[in-house]
Amino acid sequence: MKKKILIDASTVMDTADGLSNYIIGIIRHLPKESFNNFDYTILINPGLNRPELIAFIENNP
Repeated sequence: MKKKILIDASTVMDTADGLSNYIIGIIRHLPKESFNNFDYTILINPGLNRPELIAFIENNP
């Protein structure tokens, strides 16, 4: 059974502020091999309009 990691990205906003960019950067740079060892859950606000984050979430297991 994989260990679970919860990433609270609920502070990410539609506008490109410093904290939002920082959180998105951390998420986008998760090592691909870490998906073999961990189950990630990423919390985002409904209707969030940050295509780079949504694309990453949709394209990773």
